Amino acid sequence: MALRWLLRRAIAIGRRRETLRDTTLAQYRADHDPSIDRALALPRRGEVAQALRRRIARDRAHLFVFVTDRALRPSVIFREVANGFRSEWGAQTYAAFRSVVRTAKANRRSILDSLRNALAAPPANQAVALPG
Repeated sequence: MALRWLLRRAIAIGRRRETLRDTTLAQYRADHDPSIDRALALPRRGEVAQALRRRIARDRAHLFVFVTDRALRPSVIFREVANGFRSEWGAQTYAAFRSVVRTAKANRRSILDSLRNALAAPPANQAVALPG
């Protein structure tokens, strides 16, 4: 019951996310940590409850990302419309694109200029030849 209440509260906050300030969202997310600790400390009955507890303990840092991550929604919509990604390359390319767009918006820069700069830069894992 504690976990159900926690999830319902997080979903309610997530639905209001666009009307809340980032600092408020961060506080809500921080408030969830003690609640998760209390839920994990409750007595468990059965193997299914044990497995759920292990999974929550392992992934707790990712449980409430949707509360504070405003960039998550466009990715979810894209995935639903496109019926998922057909390749790992496609998923990674889309994630990189969303990262550039989000960073440009956060820094109040031109999205088009940011995309041009990202595409003009050499890949991070490739050595750059210096003139000389």
